[in-house]
Amino acid sequence: MPEQQTGTALSEYLYRAPETMPSLWLEYVVMKDQHTKISGYRDLSQEEIDLMNEIKAHAEEVRLLIHKIDQHINSQRETVDNPHTVTTNPSRWLAEGRTDLQKGYMCLVRSVAQPATF
Repeated sequence: MPEQQTGTALSEYLYRAPETMPSLWLEYVVMKDQHTKISGYRDLSQEEIDLMNEIKAHAEEVRLLIHKIDQHINSQRETVDNPHTVTTNPSRWLAEGRTDLQKGYMCLVRSVAQPATF
């Protein structure tokens, strides 16, 4: 990997596999400002960027909570005397909640990003 220079974004580098170890490296290019090449996308203000990052951080906290709940449900399954988990189907409800929350966060992101397309 080339040395990163001060003020140069990592996305501006092109990494190539060394000829001696081609199977251990992947060649890739990260395009800068991809959003300008996608129809309907726009530049965001700093306030919008901050809001987007806040939404993403909150979503990550919720993802961790969902993981804890999933672990709890799985630990209940290990208990032999726990027939209510069969009747109440907690994994289904967790999956429904996860999906609805993901949709909610996507809606929040879209409300800030305000893309010009359907």
